[in-house]
Formats: sequence, C-alpha cells, structure tokens
Amino acid sequence: MIGRGASTFGSCSGGAESENDILVDLDPAIVVTIFYYAGVKEFIAGMFDRPVDVVSRESLRPRVQPKATADAIYAFLKPNATELK
Repeated sequence: MIGRGASTFGSCSGGAESENDILVDLDPAIVVTIFYYAGVKEFIAGMFDRPVDVVSRESLRPRVQPKATADAIYAFLKPNATELK
C-alpha cells in the first residue's frame, strides 16, 4: 500500500516521547491522489496510540530533507529499493 519504504525520523527516531514522525517513500509508479495519501496516513495512524505525522519524502522541504533522511530508521524497505536517498 505505501510503496518502497517507511521510516521514523526526527525526535521519534531518537526515542523522544513526542508524536510519531513517519517518512514514507511512495512508489513512483503509483498515481498518488489526495484520497490515496489520506488513506495511507489513516492506515499508519491506526497503528499508534499517540499523534502521528506522516509525510512523503517528496513533500519534505529542501532544508529539512537532509536531516530527516539522515535520521531515518526504516521499519521496512522493499528488496528492490536498496537506495532511497
């Protein structure tokens, strides 16, 4: 459903008690609509008991992307998606 991978980043990856920051790597072959993205966010939020902020790598601001990518701890990564950075 999500695509190539999902990871935690930011304060969540450091073990801090805050909202869960989830970075998703959507498959470029999937045509992403607002409804699809909302479904992904709802699906992921349903796995946690505290607030969740779900963002796609493509939606990260250029100044945030390098740190978020460096901090990322992958929950899953498709075998054919060995390099996402």
